[in-house]
Order: sequence, then C-alpha cells, then structure tokens
Amino acid sequence: MKLKRGFTIIEMMVVVGIIAVLLSLVMVAASNSLKASRGTRREASATLLESGINAYYAQKGKWPAALEAHAHGGGVTDGEVTLSVGESQECFREIVKSSVKRGGAHYISPAALFVAPEGSEDGKVAGMDFASAIKPGERGRSPLAVSRMHFGYPDAGSGKFRRFRIRYNPTTDTIKIVGS
Repeated sequence: MKLKRGFTIIEMMVVVGIIAVLLSLVMVAASNSLKASRGTRREASATLLESGINAYYAQKGKWPAALEAHAHGGGVTDGEVTLSVGESQECFREIVKSSVKRGGAHYISPAALFVAPEGSEDGKVAGMDFASAIKPGERGRSPLAVSRMHFGYPDAGSGKFRRFRIRYNPTTDTIKIVGS
C-alpha cells in the first residue's frame, strides 16, 4: 500500500514564518524609501518657491507685499525674522498668481507644487499637486483657486500636508524657505 505524503504543520509554519520575515523586510525598505522621497519633494518644493520669490525680487526690485513690509520698516534690525504662516502663504500666492495669469510675468512653474485648500490644518489633510488642484475633480469637485491654496510639503512620516514659511535676513536681504 502506497501512502500519500503531504506537508506537516511544522513545515507549513516554517514557510509562513520565512514569508513573514521577508515581507517585513520589504515593508521597512518601502517605508524608508517613501520617507526619503517625501524629504526630496520637500527640498525641491522649497527650492522652487525660493527661486520664484528671488526671481520676483530680481524682476520687480522689491519683495512680495507681505515680505516687503518686513524688509522696509518691519522693525527687524539684527538677525532673522520668520514670517507668520499667513504672511508666507500670501507671498507664495502673489508669485504663483503672477506666474499663472495670462500675460503675467513667469516667476515660477507651479505644476509640481504641493498644495492644500485654505483652512487646512498641518498634519490633518492630504495635499495634492497644484496641477490636480486647478483641474475639476471627480464627483463635481470644482477647481481650487490660487487665492484659496496653502503651499507646503508632505510630512515625511505621515504624508499629510505641512506648510512652508519664509525666513528673512535683513542684513543680507535674503530669504530662506523653511518647514513650519
């Protein structure tokens, strides 16, 4: 009589255990890769916004209105000042509006910027690309107006929206974009 031999429960548990270990290694690697890509996106967005504001300054000879108030008569004499979230967002809106309106000066190409609707709290909502925000969405979502956008980056840990702020140095008359 010939017996059919199958896998024992121990052999099955060993195989499942090996698969679980391999899967956890892949998940850790993917998570680290995702965090690194979010960090790269944050740096790229900050550089893009910074170069846009500098281009605005180079072409107009003045900073956007909210920043100009600090540059001339803002009471900052030494060190740096970090603009409030609202002031920073107004500066970004001013250069983006100028760049996307017909006949406007092109200071920045905002298509890849990470945005969220006005009123969104940091770390609470998922952001979207600028290009997606200005297109009508599914279920009749209307395009998001630049005047209602906040500009930021995806948080490295959660991927949720975080805002940028502007740091101004009056001594050197330079700006730096920083995460909030």
